[in-house]
Amino acid sequence: HCKMPKMRIWLERNLWVFDILMMALIMATLTYMIKFVPYGVDIKIHNFFLIEYLENGYFPIPPGYYFLLYLLDLLINYKFQFLISSILLMTGFLWWKFRITVKWIFESSSLGISKSYLLAFLFFFLGPIVIPSIDREYWSLGKLSQIIWHNSTIIAAFPFCLLLVKQTLTWWENYSNQAFLNICLLVVAILLIKPSFLFCYLPVFLCYTFYLIKRPSQPFILAICLSAFSLLLIWAEKILIFQWDPMVVNYYSQEDIPRVVLEPFKIWFHYSNEPFLDLLSSIPLTLCFLIFWRNKAFENRFFSFSLWTLLLAILIYFIFAETGYREYHGNFYWQIPVALYLHNLSMLLIVLKEYQEKNEKSPFRFKIFASIFSIQVVFGFAYWLRIFFERIIS
Repeated sequence: HCKMPKMRIWLERNLWVFDILMMALIMATLTYMIKFVPYGVDIKIHNFFLIEYLENGYFPIPPGYYFLLYLLDLLINYKFQFLISSILLMTGFLWWKFRITVKWIFESSSLGISKSYLLAFLFFFLGPIVIPSIDREYWSLGKLSQIIWHNSTIIAAFPFCLLLVKQTLTWWENYSNQAFLNICLLVVAILLIKPSFLFCYLPVFLCYTFYLIKRPSQPFILAICLSAFSLLLIWAEKILIFQWDPMVVNYYSQEDIPRVVLEPFKIWFHYSNEPFLDLLSSIPLTLCFLIFWRNKAFENRFFSFSLWTLLLAILIYFIFAETGYREYHGNFYWQIPVALYLHNLSMLLIVLKEYQEKNEKSPFRFKIFASIFSIQVVFGFAYWLRIFFERIIS
């Protein structure tokens, strides 16, 4: 009996062990993917991309991730250009995402730090429910998933997006100038790495701020200015990527140069074998939460904001597509993993808090929520193991 508290005390004093193990797991996964998975590992593709641009005297847009990669490679260069630096950079960003989640769970509940680590670790692997006979090779592409192992730019943007929403929730508490300045800096960081999450964040941020204030006041004017200015920068970035980029304009024929078009469901139907089932199997926690917690759900700002952000994220993916050589790259998908991660986290924190406050034998709805959560974690682990056994990330 005495062994357990001693073990717990040791773990809480030596949390760096968790961090080292988490980093080792991430680094091993990335290294294996880059070396052995033949298709779709964007980390590898982005490395070649940067090499190609540099050879021609240019730099990719947006430059944030590539600039960090370039700087790190000046310090650590081994055998293949950008190989070690991309693995180290991705390990750092994925671990940072994990640590932000640990802190968020720890601050929002009365769980101890070691249990917060464990829950954040399980949450890290939360994936959509998969039926292999129906989904065939598309365990991730046809569904909506918060798990991303293979795309370097969204992995790099992810922690900044989490911090952005955390700062936004803080700003809505007191409308402090410091929180708003942090929001502005994080928006700029995301713009420079990969702006996808801002497509759904900015409109919802503006509308939700107005909903909270209900009158045109200084915070609302600040929100308008930030949203308008950011959308202007996104538009400028779009022009640079699609119409100015010399590597695209000079090396591709007119019909291969990508354009943004309205083509509802084109990309989703391309990757989804059973669209309706894929949608339901991607959001079982949301369905459970809305059935059992519907009365309290929308009182929570984090939940409301994350739900509207997710709905807009999905709408963007369903409506927009690209033409040319990027036609089936699914580049309007990348806001979904971030929005879904935040949305699932918001529900987890509400359920956890309520469960701890009631402090009673678990009623039916907690058991249902915990069961669905556990099933989704098992499928997330299965997706991770599949990378090693089947060498596939689709």
